[in-house]
Amino acid sequence: MMTGTADPAFVEHLHAEKLRTQENRTKYVTQKLAFVTGLMSLGSLSIGGSTAAFDFGYLLLLAPWVATAFDLYILGEDYSVKRTGAFLRAQSPSGAERTWEAWVSRHRDHFAPVAMPLLTTIVLVGSIAITAALRRVGAHAPVSLDEPLTWVWYAVTLLPCWFLYVYYRRLKGRIEEWAAVLRGDQITPFAQLAARARRSDHILDDATYRMASRLYKEIEKDRAVLEGVHGAHGESTQAEVLLCVDRQGEPVAVSDAILKDYRRRVARMPDYGRWFQEAALPNGQRTLLVARWLSHAAGLRHRSVHLFLDHPVLHDHTLLQVRGFTKAEAPGLLDLPAAGHVSGLDTVDVTLDRELQEELGLTLDAVEDLTKLGDYDYTDGRDAEYRSVYRGRLKSEDLLRLSGDDDEVAAVATVSVKMVESTLAQHPERYASGLRGSFAMYREARNGPDC
Repeated sequence: MMTGTADPAFVEHLHAEKLRTQENRTKYVTQKLAFVTGLMSLGSLSIGGSTAAFDFGYLLLLAPWVATAFDLYILGEDYSVKRTGAFLRAQSPSGAERTWEAWVSRHRDHFAPVAMPLLTTIVLVGSIAITAALRRVGAHAPVSLDEPLTWVWYAVTLLPCWFLYVYYRRLKGRIEEWAAVLRGDQITPFAQLAARARRSDHILDDATYRMASRLYKEIEKDRAVLEGVHGAHGESTQAEVLLCVDRQGEPVAVSDAILKDYRRRVARMPDYGRWFQEAALPNGQRTLLVARWLSHAAGLRHRSVHLFLDHPVLHDHTLLQVRGFTKAEAPGLLDLPAAGHVSGLDTVDVTLDRELQEELGLTLDAVEDLTKLGDYDYTDGRDAEYRSVYRGRLKSEDLLRLSGDDDEVAAVATVSVKMVESTLAQHPERYASGLRGSFAMYREARNGPDC
């Protein structure tokens, strides 16, 4: 498995190669249009009753195949561009380039790839239309549209271009799987599952569930392997399950097919319940809650709650925690004083109360003026969360009662908001992603007219 960043000189070579490939792709698109237009024009020379010395009508049958041949070249060059981009997203020494490539991979042009088979289809339809016109004016046509075999031929002509398009989409998916392994952000054998979840926008749809169930079936054949997979995740010993949500934070219901398969599997293999648990949503729909470790390993979006705590006396100061040094994620970094996942179908109040107890040794009663600042969707590699951000002020009498689990919180610090803002801009690597992503909401709320 490759990790780290590539040599800058090699990256420059990749940039040049990527530019050449993009130029080749453009060249092939232009040549496709030119060749197809020429063939269609020559093939229609007999329209109007004039007869050429050579029967160009057969070129009408050739034009769609030429267009499909150019599609092979175009898709090949486009695949090379995507492949290079995936490598740069994982290995470029420039953080800005990695961020850009990651953003591009999530917001690709969905129209250009489908334009290629669509144009070939239009060429085929044009070929049929010109052939019909030739027959209508009494000119010689290469085929008869009254013959069933003619339509079989046209169908056979159409299939390759759309097969190429479907196959190309699968290849692009494999690039994402390969890039995930290259970045080292997934543990084998979950790399493919995580790539599948990314293509499904980090939700548990039918395709993602089927891959997870197949993965379980493969691993379950060897009990030692199954326990090894569970043991490879620091969170696998926790019984916590998470609700999968979409970009708007709405719960994702599962299909009847998923429910049927889940019930059949868990009846035969009780350990399957360590991966998924069935639950009823408030609207009556059914869903599967996902084990916390599996949700993180597969990159499925789940809810989390973030709480900023103002100092009870120093109004320009806020409380921060130093994350426990044994935590799997961001050990020793500065973070919000209290934050955590919303377990199962829990409410925000229940979650805040639990996180305050675990991390600071307090309850929600110790917080005054609790206010919701907003929500946002956060995605970074395998981590996908829908975050709800809150702000409150710690009561004065509870300031000296701060305590917590040393594994969760190494220390609690009182820091001026201006200092947080300054160091966050200069040294963001010192802060956990939760504080980095949510601080803008907190700062805006503090600078508002009512603060």
